[in-house]
Amino acid sequence: MPLIKTRGIILNSRPLGEIDRMVEIFSDDLGRIQGVAKGARSFKNRFGGTLEPFTYCRLNLFKKTNVTLYRIESADILESFQKIRSDLTLLLHSSCMIDILRKMIPFEDPSKTQFVLLYKSLERIVAGDPADKVLSYYQTRLLHISGVGPRLDSCLKCNRSIKSRKVAISLSEGGPLCALCVRGDEGNQRYMVVTGGAVAVLRKWQSTDPYHVSRFVLADNIKSEIREILDKYVSYITGKRSMNPDRYLKPLQGLEIN
Repeated sequence: MPLIKTRGIILNSRPLGEIDRMVEIFSDDLGRIQGVAKGARSFKNRFGGTLEPFTYCRLNLFKKTNVTLYRIESADILESFQKIRSDLTLLLHSSCMIDILRKMIPFEDPSKTQFVLLYKSLERIVAGDPADKVLSYYQTRLLHISGVGPRLDSCLKCNRSIKSRKVAISLSEGGPLCALCVRGDEGNQRYMVVTGGAVAVLRKWQSTDPYHVSRFVLADNIKSEIREILDKYVSYITGKRSMNPDRYLKPLQGLEIN
């Protein structure tokens, strides 16, 4: 049982038995994995805060042949991302990023590109970029690099360039259709009608680095449309309802906390 050294971001950590913890990790070279941290809840816990969600750490692991679970021997913090856990808005938006990752990415399917995307997106949230914008960007980019994102460059049926102010998006076919193709396909598909501006932003984000996302100045209606497109598209692709931070934040708006 050789020692395995890796780096990863903690996605989830929950109690296991009386003193152990079950930990889900997104590793840069192993992909999404699960491991057991023996004694992580004991009085003499040697892990400290290394297994908190969003923490980026260096890990020493062991794994037996034909066993899916890893044994976490030790962990050292490389970046705590503590600011995320101490701010409800940042916590909810970052949790939504983890939510789509867990829904879309199977266990032990490593992707350096997906790992770097998550790390850089968490980095931008901590740096002060708008959390809602980073979340929408992250979902757009993850869908794209995973090969299941919508194709947004032209009409899916005739490849005609779409330049109209309103665009019909087909969830089932994964992209936009021009006005002519929509009219010829009425009754056979379910469409979302959105502005061309929202589609243009999504198309740009499919190939944009996280460090440039803050340069996009978006009107409220464009942000709402992008959120709606992504919520419905992620739900359609994964078969599960997309987690939306507004469901938790809106009921708190206007409340005074003494």
